[in-house]
Amino acid sequence: SQLSSDWAAQRISLLNLGDVALRLAGLRQSETRTYARRYLYPRHGIGQIFTRIAEAVGGSGSGEVRLGAEVIALEVGKKGVEAVVYRQDGREVRQPASAVVCTAPLPFLARWLGVRGQAARAAAMLHHRAVRFFNILLDQPDVGEATWLYVADPSTPIARIQEPRRRSPSMAPPGKTSLMLEIPCDHGDELWSAEDANLADRLLADLERLGLPIGRNVKSFFSTRVTHGYPVYHLGYRADTNAVLAEAARHPNLVVAGRQGLHRYLFMDTAMCMGLEAARQLMRRETAPTRIVAFDRQNVLTETAALTAV
Repeated sequence: SQLSSDWAAQRISLLNLGDVALRLAGLRQSETRTYARRYLYPRHGIGQIFTRIAEAVGGSGSGEVRLGAEVIALEVGKKGVEAVVYRQDGREVRQPASAVVCTAPLPFLARWLGVRGQAARAAAMLHHRAVRFFNILLDQPDVGEATWLYVADPSTPIARIQEPRRRSPSMAPPGKTSLMLEIPCDHGDELWSAEDANLADRLLADLERLGLPIGRNVKSFFSTRVTHGYPVYHLGYRADTNAVLAEAARHPNLVVAGRQGLHRYLFMDTAMCMGLEAARQLMRRETAPTRIVAFDRQNVLTETAALTAV
């Protein structure tokens, strides 16, 4: 009752009664319409893309990637954002910038810009669901034929099951495989905070009940977590989002992009296209080499000339 219908309109293929009739009569083969059936994937996982980007930026001598830098504020002047202030290794650093690309969650951006009034109240309404990824390493060659499975069972916290080796054989050693269980939760709640060992028995029992009896072949397990995984499309979220974006638009050298930056439930490929377009916009705006700062919540990327490498 509190969820905007925009989510369904964005994510679920619309039904066509004629198409449904043909499928029920067996005159048209049913297939998934929501996702591409073929796609390119990095051999050693999606992280390869970002490792290569960092190597290109640092290796060219035109930029530097700074990890573990916590953004504190954006300094704003007459021409827009003039600097990013961040904390790293216990010291505060002021990084001048003639342009900024921000993919951090909108509430963070609002705070860094010092937004007040209605826009600040709108930013406070924007929330995200967190995600815990429970990874199970298995002493068996495979689990099934599907790359991923959605789980629509309210008795288990698992929302999706992925077998990474189905994306690339290099994602597991020969003769081995793994499962990654996606568990939506809230940052700091019981599912987020539970120790791996305390959660494992419950999840393995759920998998067996779902028809995946892998318990005897488990070698080890570990978790990774994402605090801002899913933007929550609450009723009125669009007006709240637009109120914050309008504040960001007041600064001509600030570009906002990405799932968290726009509070939109985007696929990764769409977010990457946004990054490329942000680079094009900034390069068209500047005729001389410029200092660009692109950042998310905890990592600052400083680029001095070749933004197209990003």
